[in-house]
Amino acid sequence: MSEVLYRKYRSKDFSEIVGQEHITSSLLRAIKNDKVAHAYLFTGPRGTGKTSIARIVAHAVNDLPYDATNHLDIIEIDAASNRRIDEIRELRDKVHLAPASARYKVYIIDEVHMLTKEAFNALLKTLEEPPAHVIFILATTEVQKLPETIVSRTQRFHFRPMHPDTVVSHLRQIADKEKINIETEALELIARLGEGSMRDSLSILDQMQHASDTTVTKKDVESLLGIPTGDFVASILRAITDKKPDNILTLVSQAKAGGFSPQQLIDALVNSLKEDAVQTNNPQTVAVMQQLIDATKYTDSLLGLEVCLLRAAMQDVATISPPVVAKNTSSISNKPKATTAPKEIKQPQPAAVTTQKTEALQTQTAATPQAPVTDASGIISNWQSFLETIKENHNTLYSVLRMCTPNIHADDALHLILTFRFPFHAKRLSEQKNIQIISGKLSEFTGSNFSIECRSDSQAKSQGDEHVTLEPAMMSEPKETISQQLSTVMQVFSGAEVID
Repeated sequence: MSEVLYRKYRSKDFSEIVGQEHITSSLLRAIKNDKVAHAYLFTGPRGTGKTSIARIVAHAVNDLPYDATNHLDIIEIDAASNRRIDEIRELRDKVHLAPASARYKVYIIDEVHMLTKEAFNALLKTLEEPPAHVIFILATTEVQKLPETIVSRTQRFHFRPMHPDTVVSHLRQIADKEKINIETEALELIARLGEGSMRDSLSILDQMQHASDTTVTKKDVESLLGIPTGDFVASILRAITDKKPDNILTLVSQAKAGGFSPQQLIDALVNSLKEDAVQTNNPQTVAVMQQLIDATKYTDSLLGLEVCLLRAAMQDVATISPPVVAKNTSSISNKPKATTAPKEIKQPQPAAVTTQKTEALQTQTAATPQAPVTDASGIISNWQSFLETIKENHNTLYSVLRMCTPNIHADDALHLILTFRFPFHAKRLSEQKNIQIISGKLSEFTGSNFSIECRSDSQAKSQGDEHVTLEPAMMSEPKETISQQLSTVMQVFSGAEVID
């Protein structure tokens, strides 16, 4: 069995450390001048060299060759599995014993933030009055979880995420030594996926060793790791620009079928849009990026992603420039060529009117006392206020719910019928989790328990029920805007599932 790359190429000397020169230079001077502290705290992201440098320091202060990895006086403790007070008490008892053969007994405690409160208290006593022959090196990725009393008794060094260029250079050296034929663009993508962690980047390179019989390309990395390609992301952005929301739903479905998670697709889209925002200085691009990021907060992130993309396609605003995609490129590392800045686009008049009406409606809602809500009639007269309570914590649900017309069943004042123009909306809102949310909010809003039924227009007409109606909230917008929205929605759901 071959040794994994991140273990095979783990740094064994200060000269082999890359990307943390601000730390290694300081530690080297301290060791050279015999000014080593009794306790160090190494903080920073995973895979940036904290444990490797701790081991190098432990061997350097004792003038030991690094090959002596199992030396009795270098003790490594994983706090994640030795977090209880009993283990720390045992450590506290043993620190007073003299080193077996080295000058210092060095304790390396990894993931120290995992210790219990009682264990921290036991460790604190030792850090306050350490024996002269003991050095502690604490390492953590979550320094905010450490008690300040522990932090204040150490010399702290913060490890920085590896710069992509540094990672690529190091990966190239290792790839050449291992005779791995790989394109530089593929290494750049691996460095981005590693997110500043050299260990994670080496693990991906290790996985790519046998990805191709010839040369490993960026496309090989995308395919093996299941990353949305630059062409695919460009297709989604083009569908937004061309105002073809039906294409968006098709592409999102393809992404789901291809095994991409909503988070992967959101990350790819945001990274691509980030480049466009810098190049074009387009505020609409930034707005779409924010909506995409917010989509991850929804319980159903796939639905949140769909709503976000559909909203972007329906907006009558400046278009988003699809990235310039070269052959075998990925949206994650795609850098489009600079383009001529777009001409200033004035805000369409209907949109300005919509904003004014919305602000007026909000002001009116805040100033007008809510009418008594005792049955479905009260719900209907206060429908906009009720929608605002939904919007607070369920924005995706609000976006769909605002398209319905609330109705009262003729024979039951506590039976609320939500009628939608499109069957897809009715089906989505009929899901049990959505009904529970709406019912709960209605109960909070009125103090009464309502039964809820979701229908499409065609279902309501076929059943011929009498009801009291109110135009849905979206109908308060200008006719021009509504016409555009309904036309777009009809395009979107013409290819969707139709419920008879």
